[in-house]
Amino acid sequence: MSRTRLKLHRLLRNPFSSGSSTSPQAALYALCVSFFMICLDATVVNVAVPDIRASLGASLNEAVWVNSAYALCYAVPLILAGRLGDRYGPKRIFLAGLTGFTAASLACALAPSASVLIAARAVQGLAAALIAPQTMSLIVHLFPAERRGRALGVWGAVGGAAMAAGPVIGGLLITWTGWRGIFLVNIPVGIVGWIAAARLLPDWRPAKEHRLDLWGIALSGLGLTALVFGVQSGEAYDWGPSSAPSRSPRSSPSAPCVWRCSCGGSTATPASRSCPCGCSTTGTSPQPPLPAEPWERPWAVSSCP
Repeated sequence: MSRTRLKLHRLLRNPFSSGSSTSPQAALYALCVSFFMICLDATVVNVAVPDIRASLGASLNEAVWVNSAYALCYAVPLILAGRLGDRYGPKRIFLAGLTGFTAASLACALAPSASVLIAARAVQGLAAALIAPQTMSLIVHLFPAERRGRALGVWGAVGGAAMAAGPVIGGLLITWTGWRGIFLVNIPVGIVGWIAAARLLPDWRPAKEHRLDLWGIALSGLGLTALVFGVQSGEAYDWGPSSAPSRSPRSSPSAPCVWRCSCGGSTATPASRSCPCGCSTTGTSPQPPLPAEPWERPWAVSSCP
């Protein structure tokens, strides 16, 4: 027990000193633990939207942004995160991202309002963006060319399984612990993943450094943010065409009226509006085929003049 404590103490004091002689397979398992977690969080929140709205009083638009903030902040800085790994070392950026992801998960679980939850999910996405590129970079470094394909296959299978299992795992956690449980479960997984990564991953840094294209990253982030915001929140601000095609509730004036009497009989033209049996008659105009565009469709069945 004392030897284990001593190793843990040394690891926490200098997490970048170990991992040089560990097997690549063990390092792959350590990478997959964290990669599974960040992929799971991309879909696990989908089933929690009704509970989040009821608990925090969030609107539907705010509930949608809980997911979109994560996806957007995950996708935009991926290139920058890869460059940071090349400059400072994949292991260091990986551990920094894992630390931020675990802390952001705790903030999500304790969020008192929808706005705080959205902000914490954005931080989660940024931290996940720091983790994801380093996993592939380390796999390429650890495995020789003849074994690299199998390792990347395992890595991809883990990510796909996590995204597919997200709604199922999320439903179980919500049933047992409530919606906050889907974020609290990340904390022990993040701690275990951090210790495994610090112990098993090599402190390696690529020899070649790449230039950071900050302007390109800023412009791509701004463009993606504007696109997602317009698609999701445009309706809330009444964004749309200034004038829509007219929505006439009446049918085509050239359509002939059909007069029907209360006993079930009918006449083909409006010239004879009386039923031979003397019953009362009502006239309706048959509707033409529905146009392809929704705004051109008739909104009501019209009456004969």
